Amino acid sequence: MENNKSITFGKAIDSNILSLSKADILDQANQIIDNFDSDMLDTMTTISLIRKAQLLIDTLEKGLKDKGINELTKSGGKYESNGCEHTLVESGVKYDFSNNSKWVLINEQIKSLTDERKDIEARIKPLKGMMLEVDQETGEAIEWYPAIKTSTTTIKTIIK
Repeated sequence: MENNKSITFGKAIDSNILSLSKADILDQANQIIDNFDSDMLDTMTTISLIRKAQLLIDTLEKGLKDKGINELTKSGGKYESNGCEHTLVESGVKYDFSNNSKWVLINEQIKSLTDERKDIEARIKPLKGMMLEVDQETGEAIEWYPAIKTSTTTIKTIIK
């Protein structure tokens, strides 16, 4: 039984994309954006296409990462192909400073203050208006104001 829902990377598609420079790709994308309305493209269909292509590419990249690392290791850590330069790099480097007593002391103070800030944020978040509170130990009056809420409108896409 033939699967009509398969995706193939044929030579025509590969050679077309691989022949483009970064500037060419950006120019093509900007032309599509600029001519979007006049070309009568459907926005949501195009976004669906982009999200699905993005999922395909992300999955391919993740699945081929180890193979690529092995090939780059064999070639000395650098390889040029089709207008792309591939280089092995170390990323996500982490440092552990916990063997330094001064650092540990400061980090404990930061953690304590962070916990206190989170408690305050939890108290303020549901406020609808100003609230006055009296500190039982000092008698100080503290004015609590609601948090200022900001957000960014974006598109959430779920691929089913």
